Amino acid sequence: MEYIGVLGGIITTSGGIPQLYKIHKTKSADDLSYGMLFMWVTGISMTLTYGVYTKQFPIYVPASCSLCMSTLMILSKSYYSRDYVQLSEVLVR
Repeated sequence: MEYIGVLGGIITTSGGIPQLYKIHKTKSADDLSYGMLFMWVTGISMTLTYGVYTKQFPIYVPASCSLCMSTLMILSKSYYSRDYVQLSEVLVR
């Protein structure tokens, strides 16, 4: 039964890859809301904590990967947001 958990973790975690690719390709993450991203990070963090506490490999490994991807999405959204670009233009002048 553990292989079902591993396969589910791989499928769930790989779901973020197309979004990261789109963000990188378009240089925009405007369609993602910070609220959704922070709720996602909170849920993944709780899942990761549970997986580590119960020593369940099929839970904590994919959760770790998902946490990294969601962190990259938040950083990308911040980096590519219009506010950041305007602030950087002000700082360069």
